[in-house]
Amino acid sequence: MNMGTWLSEINDDEIRIIKSNFNIRPQENGDNDGPQGNGDKGNWLWLIIAVALILAASVVGVVRSWIEDCDMEESLPEAPAPHAQASKTQPQVTYSGKAFAVARDTVAGDVKLSIITPVNAVPTLEIGNGVLSDTTVVLASQAADVRSDNGKIVGAYIINGKLLGKGEAKGGFCSIIRGEVTIGAATATSMFEQALIDDGCFFRQYPLVAGGQLVENKPKGSSIRKALADIGGKTSIIVSHDRLTFNEFSQALVDIGVNNAVYLVGGGSYTLYMDADGKRHFFKHDRGYLREESVNYIVWR
Repeated sequence: MNMGTWLSEINDDEIRIIKSNFNIRPQENGDNDGPQGNGDKGNWLWLIIAVALILAASVVGVVRSWIEDCDMEESLPEAPAPHAQASKTQPQVTYSGKAFAVARDTVAGDVKLSIITPVNAVPTLEIGNGVLSDTTVVLASQAADVRSDNGKIVGAYIINGKLLGKGEAKGGFCSIIRGEVTIGAATATSMFEQALIDDGCFFRQYPLVAGGQLVENKPKGSSIRKALADIGGKTSIIVSHDRLTFNEFSQALVDIGVNNAVYLVGGGSYTLYMDADGKRHFFKHDRGYLREESVNYIVWR
């Protein structure tokens, strides 16, 4: 039967295997010359592939472990989210050159608030209660939350370009770069990377106001509330006189004209300022629960 006749006999639903007379098995006498001697080479090839796969898996494991160790909401450079709201303020400066803080009281509806604004002072972040006795400080308030179980700072936290805290993001942030304060609401922001590059500062907190609009927050309890806010183009700390929910406090901030604001540690936390006469004032609260290794402040000098 010629090849043409043989092919014509194959139906559409048939498969025929053509067997070659060429023997690809290695010779029993161990002669590896020629096509018949490729068995040992094939075994070596499979061994090399297996070793390469093991090495690749090890590299992947090391990289994954490194990424998990660095895991945070901004572990890599990120662009601001499309809905991000942020505003920048520069230190308030007068010709006298003297650093101090100005406090004034105001009312939003029936909510009483104190607004404290630094003058001729440079902001930064610091850790430790030494801030409370430092006579060069003109304004300070606790910044990022600290976990009660392990005493660690909650969320990303950078001081002078050094990453000291990481973790799941809160939607609000504050960055301090070359004396310029940026307050915003975004779960991803390039200001995190910028703080690392420029030896700046960065921390996370609940957003309260974004673009002049109230930001809803889940916690429903009432407490003395504090905020870091952009109001009238200046950075100020705002403290409630009475216990409020997050949303009540946020609405009061909106009512007095705050553009952007993030929460600061409230309740029993400390806030202090020094007036133009050099007199120090405390919003006195219980400091017994503070943990020296993690309690942190936003500070102006």
